[in-house]
Amino acid sequence: VDRTSPALKFETAPIDVGGFAECEDEWRRLEKEAANDSVYATYDWLRAWADVCQPRRLQIMRAVRRDGGGTAALGLLDIDRIRGWRFAGGWLTPRCAPLCVRGYEDDMWKALAEWLRTHRRAWSMLDAYEVAPAAAAVPRAYLSARTVPRLAVPDSFDACLASLSSRR
Repeated sequence: VDRTSPALKFETAPIDVGGFAECEDEWRRLEKEAANDSVYATYDWLRAWADVCQPRRLQIMRAVRRDGGGTAALGLLDIDRIRGWRFAGGWLTPRCAPLCVRGYEDDMWKALAEWLRTHRRAWSMLDAYEVAPAAAAVPRAYLSARTVPRLAVPDSFDACLASLSSRR
């Protein structure tokens, strides 16, 4: 079984909350090409989370295109004392997963899985929410579905009033 991703190379590096600002331009470029347009994967959301929660140990993860085409995925990881990896957002965020360019999701999970297999001492577990089925490639993966309620609200108060029937 070929586990490697010929398209992507995975890399990770420590980063502090202040250093996350250095990733802003790269993150915003990736947001424009992303397969998932979740607000929880945006630079603004993750920056606010990091500023408020002040995690002790962060790492930035990148999946880089081997053909020289640049970054295909970015993720912000919150590392705990026992080397547990959690995509940033913690309990405040229903989606904790990397931001990935459309068409590279499967390759990104393959590259991450291969990196985790070859760096077994760097991590003890990986926690992520709302991930693609390709995340099953991760060693010791256990995927389960969960329901996250969402409330759709009108864009304005006037739109809200217009949506109400006269009987209300």
